Amino acid sequence: MKAKRFATSAFVVALTMILVYGCGSTEMTSAKLYLQQKNYEKAMEMLQKDVSKNGGSAENYYLQGTVYAEDENFKKMNEVFDSSLAYGDKFAQDILAYRYNAWSQNYNKGVKYYQAAADASDEDSVKIFYQQSEAAFEDAITAFPDSSAKVYSNLIYVRNEQARKMWIDFKTDGAVEDSVEAMKIYNESAEIMEGAREMFPENKDILQGLIDAYLQASRFEDAEREVKKGVEEDPENKFFRLVYGIFLTDAKEWEGARAQLKKAVEIDPDFTEAKLRLVDMYIKWGKEIKDETEAIEDISEEKADEMRQKELDKYEEALPYIESYLDDDPNNAPMWERLGQVYTITGDEEKALEAFDNADTIRAGGTIERDVDVETELD
Repeated sequence: MKAKRFATSAFVVALTMILVYGCGSTEMTSAKLYLQQKNYEKAMEMLQKDVSKNGGSAENYYLQGTVYAEDENFKKMNEVFDSSLAYGDKFAQDILAYRYNAWSQNYNKGVKYYQAAADASDEDSVKIFYQQSEAAFEDAITAFPDSSAKVYSNLIYVRNEQARKMWIDFKTDGAVEDSVEAMKIYNESAEIMEGAREMFPENKDILQGLIDAYLQASRFEDAEREVKKGVEEDPENKFFRLVYGIFLTDAKEWEGARAQLKKAVEIDPDFTEAKLRLVDMYIKWGKEIKDETEAIEDISEEKADEMRQKELDKYEEALPYIESYLDDDPNNAPMWERLGQVYTITGDEEKALEAFDNADTIRAGGTIERDVDVETELD
């Protein structure tokens, strides 16, 4: 048995219950005495002998559960607690207290170890703290699965942080084993979140975590399937709208992509990622129209002008989102450069030159000030 013990207060309650409910068989009496002496190994031996000799009971399995809790074997703890409940709800409240106590202690340990990893500077210490945090969150889920929805998000975040560091090492050193291990973690995280989704089908944080896990694991078809469900179940969720819009952009389903991404910005006007994706979508849309125009043989001047106007319309639609982004981040040189490129295409040479000058100023170490009192209006 492990030397390290927990749930002391809950155990005192358990011993009190023992005295209240009195004695049974010789084996049960001996087990209770061993429990009072904190000799958990002998107590378990007597409890199992009692089951073999006299059959199971609510009290026996409950007491077995308290021993497994002391040993931090939460899987076995829940198995015997479930067996106790199968005989009735006599110990239901005590079982609930044990499960919650184990859940809360391990959840708090997981948070503590994660914070320690964030504060540590030594790479080996960071790795150890992440592993301890992951193990604690897993124990919290095992101890009280029905109350662990938010723990799953924390668990996956900790796992993915480890995988992310492996990807960085792979990009830096070229060690293939780091990329293989990172993808293994991402796929395992996806499997964990699939189980969580089955347990908590109405929880939007779990669904968001599942989608993110699929994306990290490059399981894009699975991610798209789930994000469609997310939009249907929670239409005001900006994350679901954004990701669905990205999928539709990649599929060149422009109208749908525009609708999803604009909705994301409508939900959160400060959602810069959605603004960037809208700009990217409009530019790709405009380029596709240009390519289609050039691919038409013997195109009439009237048709060419019509197609050219459609192309320009897409760049015009992109402009307010670039301007809005620069309202929030006026010293972003690449975005000023992109603004200059779009103004060049739409024929506004003065604004294009100003945008390029601003990009050069920032790259030279200068800063740009914009009138923050006049925000760009989005349609």
